[in-house]
Amino acid sequence: MVTNTLGEIRKRADLCDSKGAMLKVDIENEATEVDKLLQSKKRKLAEIAELKSRVSVMRRKVLDLTSSRCASWCKALRPAEAAAAEAGAERRAAAQAVESLRGRDVLAEISPLQEKARQCVEELAGGSELLARRVESLGQTSTAVTSLLKSKPSRVDKAIRQGPRDGLESRKSARKRPGAGGYENNPANREARAPADEETATPALMSGISLLSAHLRRD
Repeated sequence: MVTNTLGEIRKRADLCDSKGAMLKVDIENEATEVDKLLQSKKRKLAEIAELKSRVSVMRRKVLDLTSSRCASWCKALRPAEAAAAEAGAERRAAAQAVESLRGRDVLAEISPLQEKARQCVEELAGGSELLARRVESLGQTSTAVTSLLKSKPSRVDKAIRQGPRDGLESRKSARKRPGAGGYENNPANREARAPADEETATPALMSGISLLSAHLRRD
């Protein structure tokens, strides 16, 4: 009886040992699976952390890009806004001008201005004609003086250098002096004085023409 009981106890102990070994194997397997799951979870957590960092970096880039683009857009829109404001002001000014012109006779106000402009044009045309006549008169005077100088250079040069009164007084004194007329009328004396008269006549003639031109310009 006792032997049977011991044998049965041994059997049960062996069965418990085998079951314990099986349970141990199962526990080890479960622990291995749990370790694998933990490692996988750690890897996933690391991936999640990396994704979070990437997302934060991309968010910063997007924010920077958005802010820079917004700033550039705002900067580009400022001239457009200023142009729109200026156009609005011009439209308002045009509308005010139209409103102010509605009750006025514009043609009646423009007619005096047109008449005045026509008178100014006529005055300018008359001034141009007068200037042309003065220029023509100056040319004729210069031609006459040149021809006079070529014909009698000594007398013209003497008259220009001495002036009207000096020339008259010199002629009077020449008439009073005996023999003066003979010196002037002597052909030999005239031929001797001709080269000197021709040399000194040209500067005097040019000064006389300059004075005449200045006088005509003042007129």
